[in-house]
Amino acid sequence: MTTELPTRIPALDEPIPFRRLIDEAGTLFRRHFRTLFLPIALPIVALQVVNATGQIAYLRQMNDLMISMREGDLAGMAPFFGYSCLATVLAMVLLGLANAAAFSGTANAVAGRPIHFASHWGHTFKPRVLVTVLMLSLSLTLGYICCLLPGILLTTLWGFAISATVEDDLYGSKALARSYQLSGHNPQGEWTSSPRFKIFVLLVVGWILSTAVSLLMQMPLQIVQQIMTTRQAVGSPEEVFASNWFWLSVPNAALGALGSSAVLIYLGFGLALLYWDVRRRSEGSDLEAELEALEVPQFSAGLPPETAESRMIEPPDTQSSAPPEKIGDPEP
Repeated sequence: MTTELPTRIPALDEPIPFRRLIDEAGTLFRRHFRTLFLPIALPIVALQVVNATGQIAYLRQMNDLMISMREGDLAGMAPFFGYSCLATVLAMVLLGLANAAAFSGTANAVAGRPIHFASHWGHTFKPRVLVTVLMLSLSLTLGYICCLLPGILLTTLWGFAISATVEDDLYGSKALARSYQLSGHNPQGEWTSSPRFKIFVLLVVGWILSTAVSLLMQMPLQIVQQIMTTRQAVGSPEEVFASNWFWLSVPNAALGALGSSAVLIYLGFGLALLYWDVRRRSEGSDLEAELEALEVPQFSAGLPPETAESRMIEPPDTQSSAPPEKIGDPEP
C-alpha cells in the first residue's frame, strides 16, 4: 500500500493573495460584528459628539473672532486656536486608543481567543500598551501633519505594532521594531507581495469604505442643514454662525462615527490576518534556514510536480509472517 503526495504543495513562503485577505476579513467581520461593534463604537461616538459640540460653540462666536482678526487682537483669537490645538491632540490620542482596542479585539478573534472587555479595552489600558499607543499616535500625527506622505509611510512601517503587543508581548520601541521587521519581510522581492504595500492598500480600501458609509449616513441631515443655513444667510449673513441649524452637526458626527467604527473593525481584521500570514512565513523561513545550517534532511515544499508525483511513502510492513521473538526464551 502506498500513498501519493499531492501534485503541488503550497510553498511555506507563499504570501496570502490580497483578494483572499479582504474576503476572509469580511467573513470574520460578519461573524464577530455584534460582539465588537458597540464596545468600540460607543467611545468613538462620544468623542465625536463632544468635539462637534465644542466646534459649534466656537462657531457661534465666529463674528467676535472675525472682529478680533480684523483689529489684530491676538488675545481674542487665542482661546479659539488654543481649543483647536488641544482638541486635535486629544482627539488623535483618543482615536489612537480606540484603534488599539479595535486591533486588539480583532487580533484575539483571529487567534480564536474569547472576545470580551479585557480582550480589547482591557489590553489597551495596560501601562505598557498605553505607552506604545502614545508613541504611535504622536508619531503618526506628526507624520500626517507633514504633508500626509510621511504619515502614510510610517503607517505602512508600524501597522503591525498593536498586533505585536497582543501576540508577541512586545511594547514601546520593541513593538515598533517588530512591526518594521515583519512589514519588510518580502522574500519574493515583488511589490505586490510586500506587506507594506498590502497595508497601504488596506488603508486606501478603509478610507474609501469609511467615506462612502459616512456619506450615506450623513447625507440627509447635511442636505437639510445646508438648505436652512443658506436661506438664513440670504436674510442676515452676519447671523449665519449663530444659526441653530448648526446643531445638526452633532447627530451627523455621531452617525459618521458609527460608520467609521464599523470600517475600523473590518480594517482590524485585515491587519490581523496579514500579521499572522507574514509572521508564519517569517518564522517558517527562519526554521528552514536553521535546518539547512544543521544539514538536517527536510521535506521540501518546492519540489517540481514530477518529483512530487514520483516520490512514494512506504508504510511499515505490517504483514510480516515471522513472529516476534519472546524475551527470555532459551535457544534451541
